[in-house]
Amino acid sequence: YGLPAMERQNVKILTEATVQKILFSTSDNGAMAVGAEAKIDGQTVTAKARREVILTAGAVNTPKLLELSGIGDKERLEQLSIPVIVENSNVGENLQDHLMTGISFEVKSGIATGDPLLRQEPEAIQTAFQLYTEQKTGPMTIGGIQSS
Repeated sequence: YGLPAMERQNVKILTEATVQKILFSTSDNGAMAVGAEAKIDGQTVTAKARREVILTAGAVNTPKLLELSGIGDKERLEQLSIPVIVENSNVGENLQDHLMTGISFEVKSGIATGDPLLRQEPEAIQTAFQLYTEQKTGPMTIGGIQSS
């Protein structure tokens, strides 16, 4: 997703930047995200959006950023001296995430593994798809934890 976006003129992707909070414009109609404040090399910088702000900070950091920005439970925000922009007691509650465990192993030379598929090598994907569609065999018929 990121690589094609980097080529667009209207997208700027910053690395090594830690977002501190989302910036809002408020009116009688409510609040609208207009940018973000981040730290880059110890310096605080402000990024303003022309059209939209997309927040994708994961299951833990998304509610953290929302709360640091003033969106969340009013009592919690007031205890932390964070001005309330939008009162929403659901922010930061009911965390449900999926666990993922990596398994690594070595195999003897010549033993087939799923590595080419995981690396999304076009030839491996094409071969696996063809085996599945034509013969109902191959790596697409095996679960991720199974072995042959």
